Amino acid sequence: AEAKPGALDPGDRLRMRAHEMPEQRLTSILRNTESVVADFDDEELSRAMVAAGLVWRRSNPELTKRYFREQPHGERTHVHVRRFGSWHEQWALLFRDYLRAQPIALEQYASLKRILAARYGHDRAAYTDAKGDFFWSTIRSADGWAAETGWLPGPSDG
Repeated sequence: AEAKPGALDPGDRLRMRAHEMPEQRLTSILRNTESVVADFDDEELSRAMVAAGLVWRRSNPELTKRYFREQPHGERTHVHVRRFGSWHEQWALLFRDYLRAQPIALEQYASLKRILAARYGHDRAAYTDAKGDFFWSTIRSADGWAAETGWLPGPSDG
């Protein structure tokens, strides 16, 4: 079968990242999907995540990751699955680590998210698009910080 653009190939090593998810629940999901994450196909990963109470958002336009959310009326959860070592994984880890090291940038991001949530409500696409300038400005600063500090990607939060 011909691979879909952006499809994650079996054998890819992945990292999982979560937002707004209690650590115990994320640990449980990772423990239950460890073998799947090491070597999987999209359907197998989807089945494991559904069993953990999550839904694959196949409509997510970013094909470099697999994006999972809570089931309807479930606890708000975001899980991003990316190829281990990919540029997109490195970008996300650099962004995360820079914000952790720079409290002012972290507060600016938190403030922006609150403002955009109030402005866009349930318009997820507009909310996400409106964060773009902040992401790119921050990653430029983070790149300089990484060079100055010798930053190396740390482990995933998962």
